[in-house]
Amino acid sequence: ILPEIDAIKPAKVDDPPKEDTTAVGSVALERPRIVPEDEVAVAPCKILMDQDEVSVTGDGGSIGLLIGLDDRNADPKKIKAISGSPENIEILFEPEIGVSSERAFFIIRSVSKNLGNYNVTFDTPCGKKKIIVTVR
Repeated sequence: ILPEIDAIKPAKVDDPPKEDTTAVGSVALERPRIVPEDEVAVAPCKILMDQDEVSVTGDGGSIGLLIGLDDRNADPKKIKAISGSPENIEILFEPEIGVSSERAFFIIRSVSKNLGNYNVTFDTPCGKKKIIVTVR
């Protein structure tokens, strides 16, 4: 005599889907994840600039940097500059300068009398690059 086996109950249409992650072969049985646009992976790119360190004088000294991307499809206007110390270092984007060379032009300026080394990060959807600004 065989042991009794409970009959498998078919799922009703109104039943919520079960979170079954049982693998069949190498494929998991689960609903595909919908990824918001801002989480979509972007191919990495390299931020191109001539210098990794720059120097300015305190209390108003400034320097201009032309920054590009190694990916011709990337938009240099999407480069964001972030000062690690906004009370000491200001960064201005000049959209008209650099357009013809497909680069972005930024002015880094000391806005205090404080001397020292400060970080500035250039951020894009495809990568980041940090430089050191020495205020002397």
